[in-house]
Amino acid sequence: MKTGLYVLTMSLLMGCVTFRSNTNGIIPSFSRILVASKLVRISPTYLDRYTRSFPPGYTVCTVDIGPISFGSPDSLIRQAASQCNSEVILTLDVAQNLQGGSGKSHYNINDLLLEMATLPDRKPFWKAIVPVSAVMRDALYPPDVVGQLKEDGIISQTGPVKQ
Repeated sequence: MKTGLYVLTMSLLMGCVTFRSNTNGIIPSFSRILVASKLVRISPTYLDRYTRSFPPGYTVCTVDIGPISFGSPDSLIRQAASQCNSEVILTLDVAQNLQGGSGKSHYNINDLLLEMATLPDRKPFWKAIVPVSAVMRDALYPPDVVGQLKEDGIISQTGPVKQ
């Protein structure tokens, strides 16, 4: 009975994603995005979901710059941005906030940090933080991130404005 209640509670909590986000007021016009992940425990197909989550008209490339990537994060980002001709970068990172318990009941509470910046100068124009329990998951569902970018007016629901 306790296991069933635990599973139900965790299922409900996994669907709740609370973003705290902020912009600097100057949102550039862009259509080509590089998603760079510094996340540690993600599936090999996780970043591919970002390429399918943005509205039509946005070109999305990805690069894994996590701890088991070869090369420096800066060189990997420069190379991927050059190949994709990206105008902005969305960086996904994790910052550990709290550890507790011991043995089998050990837990971590993490914040996921997200930042959008222009390329090549890397001037940030959007930042967000999302508290996520490592017990529940280690990364955000890409449509949740894209939904927040839409809500904050960073990207358009229908795709970039043609100029």
